[in-house]
Amino acid sequence: MINRKKPIAAINANFFDAYNSLEPYGSIIKNKEITYLEGKNVSLYIQDKNKVDMDYFKVEIDGFLDGKRQNEWNNARQAMDFNLFKAWYVNNLPKDSTGIYIYTPARGASIWLENGTAIEVIENKITKVTKNPKETIIPPNGYIIYYAPDAADDKYISDRFRIGRTVELMYKALPALAEAITQNTETVGIDIHKVEHMISAGPYLVKDGKIIADAAAQGFKEDKITVNRAQRSTIGITKDNKLKLVTGSNLNMTELAQVMLELGCVKAMNLDGGASSALYAKGKMITTPGRKLNTVLMILDVKK
Repeated sequence: MINRKKPIAAINANFFDAYNSLEPYGSIIKNKEITYLEGKNVSLYIQDKNKVDMDYFKVEIDGFLDGKRQNEWNNARQAMDFNLFKAWYVNNLPKDSTGIYIYTPARGASIWLENGTAIEVIENKITKVTKNPKETIIPPNGYIIYYAPDAADDKYISDRFRIGRTVELMYKALPALAEAITQNTETVGIDIHKVEHMISAGPYLVKDGKIIADAAAQGFKEDKITVNRAQRSTIGITKDNKLKLVTGSNLNMTELAQVMLELGCVKAMNLDGGASSALYAKGKMITTPGRKLNTVLMILDVKK
């Protein structure tokens, strides 16, 4: 990746399945396109011409049919017209049997979908509905909405997804940080449609200049994150919007947060670590990864 892009600096980013699928975990935005979306995460995002920020949030996907913003009673049919739906994942492997997924061309040319229902949308219009789809082509000028086998029954789908109906997707970021971590209940002020780039991992280490590195309270369960010391990668933001890219060894999360605080960060988050930990700057590898990586954050000289 470094040889292709020739960055000023780079650091490893999202967690990923390093042993089987090599698929990333969490969410990724690249060039204003959501390439992966999953769950609630602490994310570093870039918008407004290189303004960097960080927050803990989840992104919800609201779907609207035929331009309607609510379900409506149809007097002629004496039945309800269903115009709304939701989705939770973008381009992730369909491992949740109750999940609703969006697959875009960023996923690739096709996706294998075992059972369930696939709805093909081309130029914002439903063009095909397929039960038990198997190998599914992702249209280059559209996307696939996929209901996993236990996500909805046939009636729910037939009530909404009829060929010819128009589809609109709206993404919104909602606050998701546990009250055990912070009492800040302000709405996350992020227009996810304006975010240019984003990576996610966790736990959230520093917020508003204070350590909040309680990994268990943020949903992490593995000892290598919650308790143990290990090789770590982390990224932070200073008060004057400077980015700190850091790797370190034999650190637990509280110690890692303290390092970032001492480096002047008012916000900081943990990235993937262990054999994935990697840092590049000044033309050389400072920390060399022990495996191939899935996602890397690179700092580029846009003047070149």
